[in-house]
Amino acid sequence: MTPDNGLVSGVPEGYALAEAGEAYVVYLPSGGSPSLDLSGESGSYDVRWFDPRSGGGLQSGSVGSVSGGGTRSLGSPPSATSSDWVALVRASGGGEPEPSIAVSPSSVSFGTVAVGTEAEASVTVSNPGSAVLTVSAVSVSGSSAFALAPGTPTSFTVAAGSERTLGVVFAPSGAGSASGTLAIASDASNDASVEVPLTGSGEDTSTPDVSLSASALDFGTVEVDSEGSQTLTISNVGSAPLSVSALTLGGDDPGQFGLAEDPAPLTLEPDAEVTVTVVFAPTSEGAKAATLTITSDDPDEGSVAVGLSGIGESMEPQSVTSFTLVDADTNDDFSLLEDGMTYVMSEIPPAITVRANTDPVVVGSVRFALNDENN
Repeated sequence: MTPDNGLVSGVPEGYALAEAGEAYVVYLPSGGSPSLDLSGESGSYDVRWFDPRSGGGLQSGSVGSVSGGGTRSLGSPPSATSSDWVALVRASGGGEPEPSIAVSPSSVSFGTVAVGTEAEASVTVSNPGSAVLTVSAVSVSGSSAFALAPGTPTSFTVAAGSERTLGVVFAPSGAGSASGTLAIASDASNDASVEVPLTGSGEDTSTPDVSLSASALDFGTVEVDSEGSQTLTISNVGSAPLSVSALTLGGDDPGQFGLAEDPAPLTLEPDAEVTVTVVFAPTSEGAKAATLTITSDDPDEGSVAVGLSGIGESMEPQSVTSFTLVDADTNDDFSLLEDGMTYVMSEIPPAITVRANTDPVVVGSVRFALNDENN
């Protein structure tokens, strides 16, 4: 072979050794997609690539063969197209037909995928050779987050000039980076064992979400120095544990309200809940208002306020002004009961009640049973 760098074009730097009409060796220090001048030749030529950085067998690039009679593009190297490569261009024919393999892309990055979901990528296996390619095994190793997509064959054939698509799935079960390898074994003359690096990162997107059974609690009217109560349910409707750090009373009248029992701090798992009893105990008359603020690690609602309202009211004192005897059977008044009065037993109904007449008026009575020994 003789040096003939003038045969190479289309790249910044390229060198060629030629055995005219038989074979050509093209060295590309910086890679690229070169063209080779075959204008004085005829027939077809097979194009293969050698990686001087890592060695190994001949590989197939983007162009499997070219024909003579002009300047022909040799296509791109199989990978790392800006690194140094050697292209071997040999006259076709005369030898036994051979299968070859080209895999694209040469590596797969799934990027960031949410935990609990999955992403799928395609890898194309092509046969730029001149005979049927038999793929005997397809497998995935490394992190268990990587797997072949459902329906992807683990063995198959590819006719010369044809291709087959494989599916690879990344389904992270936890946060963090992961790596694996897609291995393809075949009878390719250029590379019988191809490995495609797989990378991806899982991201935990689960979050807590606080939910309340009410946005406000109205206690209505409650007697001064007594109390009324209502319940409030705090729930976690999110997909991660909810941390409730504090329940705080504020607003205009926080001292008029309280909690029967403060459960904070606490953690609620997804779909869990806690019920809180809120108390209104007015110490004076009039409308009262406050807020109950629930503080948590909910990313959207770190603080949620519940309005509290109620009215304190003093009840009027009551005094007994008189008593009335009432027939317990008919509920009719029998007689006003006065001090010093006497009654004949035979004239009194067999069952009577004594009604205490009060100011202000309230309903109340005491039932008496009379017999002949009483007068």
